[in-house]
Amino acid sequence: MGSPKFSEDVRPLTDLKTKAGAVVDSLRRSPRPKPSWMPSARPMARKRKLLWSGPALEDLREIREYVARDKLAAAKKLVLAIRNSVLHLREHPHSGSRAPS
Repeated sequence: MGSPKFSEDVRPLTDLKTKAGAVVDSLRRSPRPKPSWMPSARPMARKRKLLWSGPALEDLREIREYVARDKLAAAKKLVLAIRNSVLHLREHPHSGSRAPS
């Protein structure tokens, strides 16, 4: 019996490396299950329609007029802050507190 040729010795190792690489790649691409302690991701909240009531708009107008007597810029800034707070509720309807009924 003669000694095996070099290429015959290397081929099984090369095949094994190729197969192992394919297995590692498939594991990297497969989704990993979340641990039981990790909360599941909730779908993003859909923007809801926001309706301003007549009395709410009237109150906002009165607030703006009252503050504008002293400083117009402060009145604009205040109305913008109130508006942005209310618009935040459109995306996060459960944030904040409820008005007493």
